[in-house]
Amino acid sequence: MDIDDRAGEVAERAEALASQGMRDDAIALLTTEQLGLNHPGLWHNLGRLQLDAERFDDAIESYSRAIQLGYPSHVSRGLVYDVTMRNAEAEADYRTALGIDPNDLVALVNLGTLMVEVGRLREALELLDAAANLDPTANWQRAEALLALDWPSLALEAAEIAIAEGEPRANLEKALALVALSRDPIPAFEEAAKAGAAGAEVAYVTYLELGHT
Repeated sequence: MDIDDRAGEVAERAEALASQGMRDDAIALLTTEQLGLNHPGLWHNLGRLQLDAERFDDAIESYSRAIQLGYPSHVSRGLVYDVTMRNAEAEADYRTALGIDPNDLVALVNLGTLMVEVGRLREALELLDAAANLDPTANWQRAEALLALDWPSLALEAAEIAIAEGEPRANLEKALALVALSRDPIPAFEEAAKAGAAGAEVAYVTYLELGHT
């Protein structure tokens, strides 16, 4: 069995363990097997499991090893940097990924969202426009950028496109746009909360506490 076949067999065993809720065992298996294989795909898989376990430093190390061996793990490592507020490193990894593939949807969305968070809104909109051209559901994140730019009518339009394309969490951006337009947002808030949109319940309660019914 050559190294790629062996790595594939190990990856399947690790995935089976993880799917049974035995994530730590899957991580231990990959860590042990890598001592002999040093396979880029396994380093990537190990990084993914470590990220899921919130072992962020370990995930960065594993993704870095994968990248050193030629595996395109830049977006994944960028996400770890992103969630740990290491914005400059996250941006660098996302831009590296886009240098490899300008149509990398995840890199476009993640970088666009990061640009919203750091206030570089025009850059964010350019990236999220490109993402939405590839996948209309990315109008969800595009709506967030448009809200930040104080363009609620365009944000409402974008959110409604995302919802029509099957992304109900965009009801939160729809609701916020309706608030800005002095229109009834309550049905959209309710749909957003039902869809599990992050922050939807808090935004809805805050809206009601301000005296809106």
